[in-house]
Amino acid sequence: SSDVCSSDLRRHMSKKYVGSILLLSLLTGCYWDEYHEESVTIQKPTTTVTPEAEQVEEAETSGKAYEKATEIVEQLQLQDTMDKPLVEGAIKGLFFQGDDSKYTDACVYLSNIAGNSNTVAVFQTNNSNDVKASLQTYLESAEANAQEYFGEEVNKIKNALLDSNDKYVVLVIADDMEQAKNIVEKILK
Repeated sequence: SSDVCSSDLRRHMSKKYVGSILLLSLLTGCYWDEYHEESVTIQKPTTTVTPEAEQVEEAETSGKAYEKATEIVEQLQLQDTMDKPLVEGAIKGLFFQGDDSKYTDACVYLSNIAGNSNTVAVFQTNNSNDVKASLQTYLESAEANAQEYFGEEVNKIKNALLDSNDKYVVLVIADDMEQAKNIVEKILK
């Protein structure tokens, strides 16, 4: 009788374990797909056509924001650790709560390493104060998330570079912030 109970208990626990693993993998996959695209080295992406002949949305790669962000990524030698640029919808959702009226052009690169907060973002705007306020809110949220899950990233986020001129706002989170400051200073001239 105890063998039957122990066998049923093992089977029940095994089912719960497998179910938990499946649920976690589904949730992780949904989050990742929402904000990231597959990892590649930085290069001008081309439009991809699926077998169903539907076009997959690609990031805009012709504006000045793209050129400036890519230059920062390359000079910081982050191209092997960054995803290709985020698509427009992801930029609006991640930084501006769906409002794209604050900027006229944007390019954002995020790290493709789990738990790494490296970010390079360039926004062309007519009102740098509005963009900087939104980015400050993003940084506060990123810092709170890092404190909970990736404590070693908190100082890097706290020391993020948020700089601007009349036309552009630049956000950089990287390991070498001194080099980042020098690069951004030249780009914003």
